[in-house]
Amino acid sequence: MDGIRGMKFPLEINLANGRFVMSEGIQNIKESIYVIVMTQKSERFTRPEFGSTIQSWTFTEPSVTELRMMERSLAQAVLSQEPRVQAAQARIQREKDSDRMEVYLQYTVKGGEKDDVRFLI
Repeated sequence: MDGIRGMKFPLEINLANGRFVMSEGIQNIKESIYVIVMTQKSERFTRPEFGSTIQSWTFTEPSVTELRMMERSLAQAVLSQEPRVQAAQARIQREKDSDRMEVYLQYTVKGGEKDDVRFLI
């Protein structure tokens, strides 16, 4: 992997030395993607373009067409904001009898390594 390290997300303190726990490699990319997806666009005052619009759909009942639009928008947000990712594909499904959606994102890291991440919104 590219050797990039960052603070683990969610933040964690190493009790032995009092420092932030770091993550690197594919784990760091996975955490970065989570931050992009879960940050609402315009939420960050100094970077209003950062994040995604997926949170805007919470508690709605999107149609199949809207789900596909959300998938494309999410994949594009990851591609444009995580420079270590070269390809991304999202799949979003509504949970039956629930207001929640399951997000499944497959991505390819520059260099060819593939991974995926799942979470509920």
